[in-house]
Amino acid sequence: MLQPSIQWCWYFEQQHQCLALELDDMLCLTPYRQKHLLPAAMQRQGFNLEQLDYYTQVAEKLSHFEQQFSAASATQIAIYATAVNSFYRPLMPKSWYFKRQLSVGHHHGLAVLENTLGQGAVLIIDKDKTCSLCMLLSQTMQLDEHHQLGQFSVIKVMNDCLFPYFPEQSDLKLA
Repeated sequence: MLQPSIQWCWYFEQQHQCLALELDDMLCLTPYRQKHLLPAAMQRQGFNLEQLDYYTQVAEKLSHFEQQFSAASATQIAIYATAVNSFYRPLMPKSWYFKRQLSVGHHHGLAVLENTLGQGAVLIIDKDKTCSLCMLLSQTMQLDEHHQLGQFSVIKVMNDCLFPYFPEQSDLKLA
């Protein structure tokens, strides 16, 4: 997994119209467009210590799932999660798409959302007493007949929609 650096730099990449992270000798384009981002994301800025700490926390969580993620995938997920945590606009919960769970929670920051159309594995980006901001790790998740989430999409749900992700008990395909 790529080690974070305060030399990294965030900026809004005009050509691709998305948030980007300039790494030491690479460029990482996130899937996050201007309409989803806070105004601060439009300004060029360094990868700060809080982001470095958050990236490291996500990397630690993902290390518990080494069989599910390659080093490159774990790096990508940690970068995208840091971008969401730092620059994503606040969302309202959309829990009506999902089943309520009796056994709620997450396992090392990963959880599963479920509805009548299937399941999706998510990474918990941020959480409070009632809601969690989640990033989809599965390839897609159908919400209803007209809406679906793509991989790395962000959604906020009530905590009772989440149940822990355990790889040995799941057949979900992850990043």
